[in-house]
Amino acid sequence: MPAMFGKREAAAAQPHRRSVLRDVIEFLQQHRKPGGRHSLAEIEKHVGVKLTSKGYVGVLGRLRAHERIKIIGDGFRYKPLIDNVFERTQLQDVIGRTVQGLRRSALEDAYIGAKEDLESLQNEGKVLVIRNIEDKEDIFFPPPSVSLPMEDDIKELWRGVRMPKTEVDLDEALLRNGQITQESVRRGNTYRAQKRGMVRKKKGPRKRQKRVKKLTNQHMAGKFKWLSDLQK
Repeated sequence: MPAMFGKREAAAAQPHRRSVLRDVIEFLQQHRKPGGRHSLAEIEKHVGVKLTSKGYVGVLGRLRAHERIKIIGDGFRYKPLIDNVFERTQLQDVIGRTVQGLRRSALEDAYIGAKEDLESLQNEGKVLVIRNIEDKEDIFFPPPSVSLPMEDDIKELWRGVRMPKTEVDLDEALLRNGQITQESVRRGNTYRAQKRGMVRKKKGPRKRQKRVKKLTNQHMAGKFKWLSDLQK
């Protein structure tokens, strides 16, 4: 630092401690290796700051206490929200075990390349993806699958159930069982007929137009005949 700078100017010229902490976390997040760690010397070389110096001791303390940072020996490792997942098979497995669903942002942050693996799992139908209506973020669920043993007599009973062939037959069956009313049947029939174009819509009252009678002076023609004779 040139001698012309005082202590205040020198302090202002140094990187802000908050931005240094952010740079360190981003470095650890973007340069991950399975089970690996980065030494303090590697981190300092990347951010260009001596974290053990007097001005940045507080940054080192906050780094050690950060929830997304894991200390391994004398090194540091980024700790994602979904930890210990490093490849596609493990990613699919953790989604399959989490019936309440997992957010896209948390899954994509699990390891480098998780975003591409999520896309392939979704395209192959190996996960169920539903958009959260509140924050518009995708939620990943296990794929829907039902595999329950069923006795043969139950299968035969199901196959022997006669189902109504049309909506009209269904309405009549429900009416016989007292599950709907005659009025509901009538409304249903009317709706289906309108949908097929068999019932003409009721026209509203026709707007009456006033007829304007053209008035002429033909009844006065004879009274002014003498004036037209004078002009000849």
